[in-house]
Amino acid sequence: MKSLVKMTALIAVVAAFSWGAAWTGTKTQPGTTTVDGKTYYKITTAEHLAWFAQKVNDGSTSINGLLANDINFGTSTTTASSTNWLKIGNNSSHQFKGIFDGQNHTISGLYFNNFNQVCIGLFGQISKSAEIKNVGVINSFFSGNNNIGGICGYNYGTITNCYNTDDVTGLSDNVGGVCGYN
Repeated sequence: MKSLVKMTALIAVVAAFSWGAAWTGTKTQPGTTTVDGKTYYKITTAEHLAWFAQKVNDGSTSINGLLANDINFGTSTTTASSTNWLKIGNNSSHQFKGIFDGQNHTISGLYFNNFNQVCIGLFGQISKSAEIKNVGVINSFFSGNNNIGGICGYNYGTITNCYNTDDVTGLSDNVGGVCGYN
């Protein structure tokens, strides 16, 4: 019986270590890498992606991001964080203008629930010069007023080879799986 208790405790510790805790809003600056002469922030954690979003939302709208692996915001790959996502490009003055290459990785566990907000998704608003490519959003939750999509709420740019596997909810117009308004 004693060994069974120890084994159960060990399994619980391994599971907690493997999945970790859900993202709580913390941000950490990622390192950079150069691809084809362009500088990209190399994003490997939820904290890196949150930092990237905040950097864009603070006015550095032309920076580039590159996912180096799958990113999870929840406690496991099938749960979402309960902390509202920041959305990259949070308003018309701070539309994302750079390149974001997911390199065929996924982002899971994003959460946004506020029916007073518009332009909801991994990206809130992207400009005509922006390029979002090769990324999937899975096991996430987005709800708001209007212009809601898993990848982008409001798009003027280019979205290529991207997908969303979850439902999005809006009170008003322009709600779509990948992009709310295109």
